[in-house]
Amino acid sequence: MSACIPWHGVIDRSNGYGRRKRGGKICLAHRVAWEDAHGPIPDGLHIDHLCRNRACVNVDHMEVVTSAENSRRGARAKLNWDAVHEIRSSDLRTGLLAQQFGVCRVTIQTVRRRESWWPEP
Repeated sequence: MSACIPWHGVIDRSNGYGRRKRGGKICLAHRVAWEDAHGPIPDGLHIDHLCRNRACVNVDHMEVVTSAENSRRGARAKLNWDAVHEIRSSDLRTGLLAQQFGVCRVTIQTVRRRESWWPEP
């Protein structure tokens, strides 16, 4: 894989994504880069950073995917099927599980609702 191209503009401290203005509106830098290279992103789809670097704007490191696939790929770096089974069977609050597994609350919620990590093996 070629090297990442880091965004040198504003980086959102809360999530690590590059931000830039386009048409008077604040946009995600990687999405702008993709659209400049490939055209509009189809409704309901997301851009996945294959390099896992949210500040990267190298379109060779990106792929258009569904929300579920994007979540699964992002979480896959930290979760496995044993963790998924533990999450789904746990009575712990979402925030505590997110801390325990080092993922965001939304990841725990999508795992529990079977919106990601589905179907089970």
